[in-house]
Amino acid sequence: MALKVKRVTQRVIQSALAVVLLVLVACIGIVTYNEWQMSQNRPERKKIINNSATASQQEIDETVPTEQEVVEYVVPAEKPRYLSVTSLGITNARVREIGIDENGKLGAPTNIFDVAWYRGSALPGSGSGALLIDGHNGGPTLDGVFKKLNQLSEGAIITIERGDGARFSYRVAEKHIMTVAETDAYMAVMLTSISASKEGLNLITCTGNWVQAQQTYDQRVVIRAVRE
Repeated sequence: MALKVKRVTQRVIQSALAVVLLVLVACIGIVTYNEWQMSQNRPERKKIINNSATASQQEIDETVPTEQEVVEYVVPAEKPRYLSVTSLGITNARVREIGIDENGKLGAPTNIFDVAWYRGSALPGSGSGALLIDGHNGGPTLDGVFKKLNQLSEGAIITIERGDGARFSYRVAEKHIMTVAETDAYMAVMLTSISASKEGLNLITCTGNWVQAQQTYDQRVVIRAVRE
């Protein structure tokens, strides 16, 4: 009799364990499925190839800088800190410093609301040569700082504020719309001033039509200005 009771007890325990195991498996399955659904609905981080004429591929940041972030932005005294173009509604765009990448391409700012100064070009207030600055016309969903650069007219004023607070004004002398190939050939000119006797400021960004196969625009806006 005792043996029979023991066997019945064992079967009850085994049945209970089997039920618990099935419940655990079901719970794990539900959790896994929910996590999979969440991953399917989670937005992916957007990437775009940089649209500068001589820039490399990078991820683009569309975060709008706060007033505090702009005010607190600091650079060495002799370097460009802010760029402003009143006629285009650009006020104190932060000037980042860039160089050349391993492919010989000119860098560009990560944030679409910043511009970038090529460290191999002139410094503001140097009196000779030319500053070379590029910027984005837009990102995946928002317009960039240089979206309207193709609307800038000759005679317009561009202002650069240096790290020490000194401000320099440059008057636009010429504007060109070029193909990518033409711009690449023109880059050596972009490191020189349009006036042999005055300091220059040269700007570049993308314009034209988006070419999906090349992940870039088919034209560039090139601005050359001279210090007043």
